[in-house]
Amino acid sequence: SAVVLSIGAVMFDRYTREQGPTFYVELTNHLDDQLKNGRTVSGDTIAWWMRQSPEARRVFEDKETSVDRCTTMFALTVFTNFCKDNQVKYIWAKDPDFDVVILRSMFDDYGFKFPLSYSKGRSVRTVLGMPFALLNHPVTVAHNALADAIAQATDIQEAFQCLRTQSSASPAEPVSAKTPAPTFSCDISAGTAM
Repeated sequence: SAVVLSIGAVMFDRYTREQGPTFYVELTNHLDDQLKNGRTVSGDTIAWWMRQSPEARRVFEDKETSVDRCTTMFALTVFTNFCKDNQVKYIWAKDPDFDVVILRSMFDDYGFKFPLSYSKGRSVRTVLGMPFALLNHPVTVAHNALADAIAQATDIQEAFQCLRTQSSASPAEPVSAKTPAPTFSCDISAGTAM
């Protein structure tokens, strides 16, 4: 039930290094609306945000004219359209038990249907825990939802490249696979205790 500050997502092909359209919205000009709808924020989370970099805290700056700022209802509508327009089949998050659960509950609170089935969540954290995955790319701005999503997508792409390289196929020959389902990494900045 956490208040959501921003939502970031990037389309990517996990079998290549291609990344596609991005999605980013900030909801900080309309937090009162989320609170009225039963979303919550904790003192621990506020303290945690105050310890983050100035770049990460820019999400709190007053930006009435920013194209990234919108109401929650508009954000949910645009996010749903982003998923449909890009034919998203899977959502990768670090971790889906946090980001996707919070996002799904916000959709429920506002009477929207979440655009993906519960079974389509994938864990970046699980992949990073694999023995071959000596990854975890630095994020350009830690705790910026879009920067986090792009770094997580890059980690997944490199992990899948490692799997291909270690497979029986030679690195010069791609492993045959069906056309991959459109995939994206999603990250949200939420107002819950970390």
